[in-house]
Amino acid sequence: MTARRRLLLATAVVAAAAPLAGCGVDTAEDGEPTAVSRERARESAQATQRRRDAQRRSTQPLPGRPPGVVEVASAVGDESLTAGHAAAASSPRVTVSRTAPERAYADLCAGRVDLAEVTTEPDTTIFEACGLRDLRVEQPIQLAADALVLATRSERDIGGDCITVGQAHDALRPGSTIRSWSQFGFEDVPLYVTGREDGTAAFDLLGFELLGRPNASLADVRSDYVVRGSDVRLRREVTSEARVAEATARSRRHLRELRRSRRDARDAAVRRAERAADRRALAAIQEANRRRVRAGRSVADPEALEARNAATVERAKRAARQAAAARFDAALVREAQAFYERALRAAERPGTLGALRWATYQRFTEQLRPMEVDFGVAQDPSGRPVRVGDLSGADQRRIIGHTPDPVADAAALRRPLRPAPDGGLPARRTAAGREVLAGPSCVFPSEQTISAGTYPLARRTFLVTTDRGLRRGEVRRFLDAFVPTLQGAARERGLVAITDRQEAQALATVHGRTLDQQIRIAEGARGVEPASGAGSGRGTTPAAAGAPATTTPAAVEPAPESAIPGVSARPGLPRP
Repeated sequence: MTARRRLLLATAVVAAAAPLAGCGVDTAEDGEPTAVSRERARESAQATQRRRDAQRRSTQPLPGRPPGVVEVASAVGDESLTAGHAAAASSPRVTVSRTAPERAYADLCAGRVDLAEVTTEPDTTIFEACGLRDLRVEQPIQLAADALVLATRSERDIGGDCITVGQAHDALRPGSTIRSWSQFGFEDVPLYVTGREDGTAAFDLLGFELLGRPNASLADVRSDYVVRGSDVRLRREVTSEARVAEATARSRRHLRELRRSRRDARDAAVRRAERAADRRALAAIQEANRRRVRAGRSVADPEALEARNAATVERAKRAARQAAAARFDAALVREAQAFYERALRAAERPGTLGALRWATYQRFTEQLRPMEVDFGVAQDPSGRPVRVGDLSGADQRRIIGHTPDPVADAAALRRPLRPAPDGGLPARRTAAGREVLAGPSCVFPSEQTISAGTYPLARRTFLVTTDRGLRRGEVRRFLDAFVPTLQGAARERGLVAITDRQEAQALATVHGRTLDQQIRIAEGARGVEPASGAGSGRGTTPAAAGAPATTTPAAVEPAPESAIPGVSARPGLPRP
């Protein structure tokens, strides 16, 4: 589309929008506009202005790209994989600038960078913004994935193992009133929450993926959130190991203190028992002597008899001392055991919910029990949430209440489709014909579900480019060298690596091939394209890597229809 034609189109759009902005304003009975109608009119005027600005920018030529340089706008902070590769790469030269997600996409659509490293896939607004500059957004290249895992202590039942994203949010948000798992329909077990300190990757995942707060701080979680400064301490908090160890040590100290403080009482009890035994033994000897006198028996060896009597008394006294000490010590142990049991009950917290990174959970799988998580909203058969914008135009109008504007209603279109209170759904199929399914759909955190994006608390990192970027030989050479390193780089950082299939899809996107073609090339020719040319569309052979490529869209792998391991069965609604 030429610049003149785009300018004429912009003029026509503005002219058509001007009368419509006023015709849709509802008025009250006295003729004054209502608050709702005034708000809609304001949003319509803002949308019109944004269109004018976009059309004005679309008439400006794209900036040129520096030869031999690949520029990347990264919005993933310290988790950037491109930054690590760029530091080690020699050719082409790769520069990585840190920025916000919105700015990364804006720079990509403005032609200021070749690639955007982001954690969100492009949506309709991104496609439209790039389309205004005659740029087509290519299929995102997945780099790696991470996830927030919510785990309790292994082998301790709390009455359930699946919660929704909304329930998890309610449990950790500031001012949370969730104090027991029974509030989620589980056992009446107290609920505690723990996690890493702010500024760590684990806390960033918690803030962004669950609480919706980028750059979250401890003010963004509930006030009794227990902070632990290392993964090991966090694991010990979830399993109650640290508290149990402290309770055991405290109970031992208590027993030692009891013995010290009651030493005098113990000695007195032993002495009393000894005196009593002495009296009983002497009384028994005297009685034996009286019986002997009455019987007229004489003592053949008085000294021997006296020695035997003294030994008898000493044995009785020794036995009394031992028995008294044992009774006193047993009473102390019973008292200390009662103290220990009370301390142990306070230390044992089977309902402690830990917010962990995937790598931390992997280190301690034997001791932690992860919760399955449900999006809590409608999904399609592949396990992805269905947004309002995924529906047909008629369904969108019915839900939003008017014909949605892609700019003014962008937030509403991105809103997940939620079932009605009666369990029904406002739509049965998406605009693409995919079935809309109701819940629940409990997803277990695993490498498969995290990498596929079906685990609700997964965060995947993507590299997004346009057809203009892939026409540059520098970009293709960079991606050819970068993509094969992703699996190793992800594992070194404790991230979930992409699968072989995802790697093949990334290279297929780079070279404009279909996925099957790329797999055949990788398996048969080990990455060297056959001379007859297996590629199609934008793809070029290595010999022609520097030549401009066509703009035929690359084949996009369809979302998987089969069940993904770790995702529970999700029955669809009955057909009408």
